[in-house]
Amino acid sequence: MKRRAVLTSMACLAFSQFGAAYAQVPAGAASPPSGAPPVLGQKIAEAKPDEIRVFATGAMIASLEPIKAQADKAVGKHVVIQYGAARGDLRDQILNGQSFEVAILVPDVNDELVKQGFAQAQKVAIARVLVAIGYAGNVPAPDISTPAALKKTLLEAKAVSYAPQGLGAQTANKVLSELGITDSIKRSSAAGGSAGGGPLGNGEYSISILPASEIIFNKNLKYIGPVIEQFQVAQVIEAVIGAHPRDGKAAKALVEFLRSPTFEAELTKNGMVPSK
Repeated sequence: MKRRAVLTSMACLAFSQFGAAYAQVPAGAASPPSGAPPVLGQKIAEAKPDEIRVFATGAMIASLEPIKAQADKAVGKHVVIQYGAARGDLRDQILNGQSFEVAILVPDVNDELVKQGFAQAQKVAIARVLVAIGYAGNVPAPDISTPAALKKTLLEAKAVSYAPQGLGAQTANKVLSELGITDSIKRSSAAGGSAGGGPLGNGEYSISILPASEIIFNKNLKYIGPVIEQFQVAQVIEAVIGAHPRDGKAAKALVEFLRSPTFEAELTKNGMVPSK
């Protein structure tokens, strides 16, 4: 029987899908001064007056968390990072008035923040995002090496998922559109698809199209590789400083750290291309 392809359409799939992984400490992650494991997904609204507040796209979590203590040292203060969807919840919180020191988002969102007076004009490119494909299921890695192979893999998957407001969304939409399977995926979704498509049986697998760093970080997914170049929609991550930072000097120090060899090495390790 032909497997159904189910497109999930959740507001922030990356975080509900990665819930279990986010509750764990990444291998090699440094601990804050208290000795407690790093708290992932902290809320900026809960930050103390002397802490540096940072909004960061979820694609950054695998690169930031392992060297969090080094970031604190470079800045001279504790850095509180709230992860989310750059074009979703993070954008909305800032536009609703939540102040911050540094936001690590995407150019179109940063341009909007600058235009509306929520961020300073200077934007610093941090990395280029490679969108990749991961899978779950006890099967050999599905073939994504050619357009024909990728189409077959997607149509035979029990679930095809991506975050509609995430950095991989434009690439995922291009894949489905150019392969001519957007409509069939949507019809399956209307039949009652859910995240992951439910439990996987023998020979079944689910596919996720997400930034490579999010797949690599997610212990519930197996990394296959980047989406074919012809389908990649370039995504750049930029840092901006808030219009009214509590500590402008510390905010600048953090942006400098994001351009350091230490952080660039983490980006490369997690499937990103550092900006020079």
